[in-house]
Formats: sequence, structure tokens, C-alpha cells
Amino acid sequence: MSRTTIPLPFDNLDYQIIRCLNEDARMSAVDLEKVTKANQRTIRKRIQRLIDMGALRLRAVVEPKVFGFGISVDIFVTLDGADEADVIEKLGEMPPVTYIATGQNAEELSLECRFQDMEAMEAFFKHDLASLEGVKVKGYALVPRIVKNIDDWLPPAEIFRD
Repeated sequence: MSRTTIPLPFDNLDYQIIRCLNEDARMSAVDLEKVTKANQRTIRKRIQRLIDMGALRLRAVVEPKVFGFGISVDIFVTLDGADEADVIEKLGEMPPVTYIATGQNAEELSLECRFQDMEAMEAFFKHDLASLEGVKVKGYALVPRIVKNIDDWLPPAEIFRD
């Protein structure tokens, strides 16, 4: 079975820029010019194009452990008659919640939360989640160590054409 590929509007220069900025988001156009051999003006235009397309976001990534939030837990909840949009909005406003995704079924959500200690985690379960009508905890998993994070993900090199 052959796989049809849709040509993407990215080339090797885009890939080089993305890789460099992924390693050091503060890399200057001068330094990027040295690595890519493209001129600074082209590099600046490419970066802006990638941002405008939504392919690249330049943000500071905060390390929760440095701020004392070393406990990470994945929580799986079901929505029993609760309005998904309303629940997502309320969860998004809760400081421990770092990630929200819809599950396999429309009534499932997956959360990642960060806590300073087990007491804060217990309070979140007993009070914050319990206060959301129609939200039931299906399960959870303590995460001892994150091996690969979304911040480290890059698209595969083969999708970039020359």
C-alpha cells in the first residue's frame, strides 16, 4: 500500500531554523546565518512566516521543578452529563492543570497537573475536581519522570524538501 504525501510548504532552510531555535530560542539571526548560510534578512522573514503559519511559537518554557512543582500526575476524567466546553474552561483556570486533551470518547478528558506536595494533590482531587458537577475521576497515574516532553518534539526531517 503506497502512502500519498501532501507537499508541505517547508524546505531544508525551515528545518535548519526550527532545529536551531528548538535548541536555543534566543539564537540571533547572525548566529543562524552562520549555521544555515542564508542571509539574516531571509532568516528573519522565514521565522516570521513560520510564526504567521502557526508552525512555530516562540515562548519561554518554564521548568515546574525549579519552582517547587515536582509532582506530576496524569488524571483521566469522564463527563457524566457535564458540558465539555464549560468543564474545559473551568479546568483551564485551575493553576495545577498544565494540559487538557479530549479523550477517545466525547465524554473523556485527559489532564496533566503539577503539585508542590501530596497534600496539594489530595486537595485538588477532593475539592477542586469534586466541585465540578458531572466530572468523575476515572483514574490517575503519578509520573515519576518525564522522559521526552512536547518541548523536545520536532517534525521528521524527511517532510522538508529542498
